[in-house]
Amino acid sequence: MPPNTTTSTISSLEMDDPWHTILRPDDETPEQRSERLAAESQARELSDLIDHNIQREAQEETNKRLRGRMVRVLLLGQSESGKSTLQRQFTLIHAPDTFDIERPSLRLVIFLNVVRSVQRILKSLKTALDRVEDVNDPISPSPSSPRSPVNPPLNGKSPATYVNEMTLRLSPITGLEQMIINTLVGVEEQHVQQSASSSKSTVIKSSGLTGVLEGSDREFFVRPNATWKRATLLSKLKGKGGENPRASMDSTAGRPATVDWSDKDDPGHIIHMCGPEIIALWSEPWVRSQLRHMRVRLEEGSGFFLNDLDRITATRYLPTDDDILRARIKTVGVSEYVFPRDIKGVEWKIYDVGGARSQRHAWVPYFDNVDAIIFLAPLSPFDTALAEDRKLNCLEDSLLLWKEICTNKLLLNVPLVLFLNKSDLLRKKLEDGIQVRKYVVSYGDRPNTYDEVEQYFKAKFDAIFRQQSSSRRPVFTHITSCVNRQTTSAIIGHIQDILLRANLETSALM
Repeated sequence: MPPNTTTSTISSLEMDDPWHTILRPDDETPEQRSERLAAESQARELSDLIDHNIQREAQEETNKRLRGRMVRVLLLGQSESGKSTLQRQFTLIHAPDTFDIERPSLRLVIFLNVVRSVQRILKSLKTALDRVEDVNDPISPSPSSPRSPVNPPLNGKSPATYVNEMTLRLSPITGLEQMIINTLVGVEEQHVQQSASSSKSTVIKSSGLTGVLEGSDREFFVRPNATWKRATLLSKLKGKGGENPRASMDSTAGRPATVDWSDKDDPGHIIHMCGPEIIALWSEPWVRSQLRHMRVRLEEGSGFFLNDLDRITATRYLPTDDDILRARIKTVGVSEYVFPRDIKGVEWKIYDVGGARSQRHAWVPYFDNVDAIIFLAPLSPFDTALAEDRKLNCLEDSLLLWKEICTNKLLLNVPLVLFLNKSDLLRKKLEDGIQVRKYVVSYGDRPNTYDEVEQYFKAKFDAIFRQQSSSRRPVFTHITSCVNRQTTSAIIGHIQDILLRANLETSALM
């Protein structure tokens, strides 16, 4: 009679693994024991197979890099520095069809951006009114008061009455934020969002993929996972009885996604209905003067669409590529993007990491095996305090981060690309008369012109590189605005040529 193969395998497993003796159930029957050990054997084989595949993929990636056929780029910079926008520019160049799949979900993100802008305006106006006593009295002549007669008509109403009425008219917008978040998150995550308001932690009740950041201006965030980008498609498929939504969604990969315009729950209906009121609010001169007085500059932030309301509140609005570049959704963690081989046969791998202080520890593991770093430093927030540290200027934080990158020993031979971003917002801010020397003392009495300020800021970053970098590695500096498609596309093409040449030279030396 042939030997029992299962028994032989089980005996071998038990001899190799001393934990079997400790962990096996006391009341286990021989049949149960055989089934358990067979399952453990299968699990071990699967684990070994997974390990083998991981090692094989890692070796293939190493071989590509040795042949100069893969370039790994790490995007670094503080929160809202423009990393995600630059990543989307890479996507437009290497995988433009991706936007067609994600467009319906990014439409919801843009709606969310509009809703949050409206909420911030109303909150700011209420705060201004709360600082003034007897707000129902006749309008005061004081130019600094919320009751200022600067463009005062407000249809003959007092500021308090006007704000209260607009708040009531725009009340459907209040519930729309949660509706959009729930659509992006998925039905199974709704309880996470509903319980968020009661938490006091830095991250309010995160499911691991999504959550809400706490603060005076709480912000919805997503983790590195592509599911939310196709959330509207998944939601629509879930409504089809008897169909596996995940399998159906996978089968549609690569196809342009569409919006169900007949869906009565689509947030676009409320955006369209409230469109005239949102436009009236943003167009009101008194509102704009109060926001300027309170230094609430929505135009300078990511996700600003109030100047495009006629188009965005239309009945069948779909985001353009430019809209997608400007859309704001906070990411927490590290996102990896692998783009198909370009015409030169090179595969590009981009890592986009969170820039908030609490997330910067996640940068270090990527320093050891990266071919280039693109560091983004926004120039426009020279007068803005860092969200995580109100005593620190955003520009100063970027300079400190740049110094850390230049002095890091793991990056000693890694080429650096410096993007001095948001130059368009810097120009507008200076044209509005904001004085740099008021916020950057070292600027002194230099002219408050764009050319002077831009060169001064650039010199600051250049000086840190010269003083702190001990190697002769190159640094390529570009003053730009990442939302400008034409300019950024040309810069990316130039950078890719330089990095590819450097990577090929490095590969030849290995």
